[in-house]
Amino acid sequence: MKKILISLIICLNIIQLNAQTDSLLVKKNVIKLNATVFPDYFHSYSVAYERNIFAKKWLKLNVEADAGVVYSLCNKVWYHKVCKLPSFSTSVNTLFGRKSHYFEINTGVRYFIFCEEEYNYIFKEWMPVLNLGYRYQNPKGRGLVFRTFIGLFGVGISVGKSF
Repeated sequence: MKKILISLIICLNIIQLNAQTDSLLVKKNVIKLNATVFPDYFHSYSVAYERNIFAKKWLKLNVEADAGVVYSLCNKVWYHKVCKLPSFSTSVNTLFGRKSHYFEINTGVRYFIFCEEEYNYIFKEWMPVLNLGYRYQNPKGRGLVFRTFIGLFGVGISVGKSF
């Protein structure tokens, strides 16, 4: 009976030790807010969710999905009008770096829906996404994610939280 009790206490201590190390694991999920500006043409805002799918010492691969709004300058015959376009995108983020500092390459596709009620015209378009940038993400800290980038749709900034 004494041996069974000692074995049970040892097993419970091992389980407890493993449970305490879970808080040190790398955070794999990110929720972030994106803002992009292409001067004199459009600007966009979106909310994105990102998940890490592969990680080595200096290389990480993340998949991302976001939804947002693009405000674009639409040409009319006599005036300019600002159009509001819903936008959805999916992409793969490749991160090169160590610790908290990364060079990021973001590639994917973006889907726009443009509806012109005045002329009964609906425009749906798939566009490529290509962004190059810098990313700060502390893998074990409080979870701040900060990102600046330049790409096909202009210059942008992102702020988010990893969990």
